[in-house]
Amino acid sequence: ENTFGLGPLNARTDWPVTSCRRDCAQHILEFRRPQALKPEERPEIVMPADIQAQVQGAVDPREAAQFAAIAESWWDPDGPFRPLHRLNPARMRFVMNAVQENFGVAEGARALTGMTAVDIGCGGGLISEPLARLGADVTGLDVTEENLGVARAHAADSGLTIDYRLETAEAWR
Repeated sequence: ENTFGLGPLNARTDWPVTSCRRDCAQHILEFRRPQALKPEERPEIVMPADIQAQVQGAVDPREAAQFAAIAESWWDPDGPFRPLHRLNPARMRFVMNAVQENFGVAEGARALTGMTAVDIGCGGGLISEPLARLGADVTGLDVTEENLGVARAHAADSGLTIDYRLETAEAWR
């Protein structure tokens, strides 16, 4: 099993054995918009006043409420976030290709050691965790405590140290 928990690795690249073109097309075809929650089913998101002031206009509270309502599903590979689980290998290949091209980082299991990564809108940590496994010092930002609670718990269960913060991209420094 590889760094991402997705099966065998290509011996030359340390990346999961898949065909990106085939997999991406399959994932796009399988993508379905999650059924919208009825207004009475949406939990109310309560944010501290300083965060609320920062996110005014930057975050749609209805969208945040929808993600908060299904936060416990982030790590269910067959749940509402299934498309993200299926796309993660391609997303990580994109990130790693960009890092290798721009920073000259070698491939390998701890290729991001000594680097810092910020995952904006981290949700349950589906990208934060692979970045941390690859050695990056990761900060995950999200605007719902429910998502961050799931992300923190999963990272702790996985033995990863990730700095998850209730913060917007605009407020992060």
